[in-house]
Amino acid sequence: MPTFVVETNVSESDFPADWHKKATELISRILGKPVQFVLVQCMPGLKMTFAGTTAPCASVKLTSIGKIGEHENRTHTSAITQFLESTLNIPKDRMYINFFDGQRDMIGWNGNLFA
Repeated sequence: MPTFVVETNVSESDFPADWHKKATELISRILGKPVQFVLVQCMPGLKMTFAGTTAPCASVKLTSIGKIGEHENRTHTSAITQFLESTLNIPKDRMYINFFDGQRDMIGWNGNLFA
């Protein structure tokens, strides 16, 4: 059930056509979760500033049942920042990444809970 949400001021027209596919593959790989469970949501073109400027920036949220913790998040942060730098030209010092360890009894899917 990994959920990867990117809010950014980068224009939708600046996104590569295969960005969502590549993002899905990245999240699947770094979390070791099947692609069919990965949800990717991107909100481009937002009015955002970081450090007082409107240069490209992002707010990122990654939620997963498991695979979230200090050690893992260091690796996740590196992979996500490299991905956003290479695909959207967002410098690694112009984004925050928030991690959430989802609880099975708090996440519904397919008419039921993951618990």
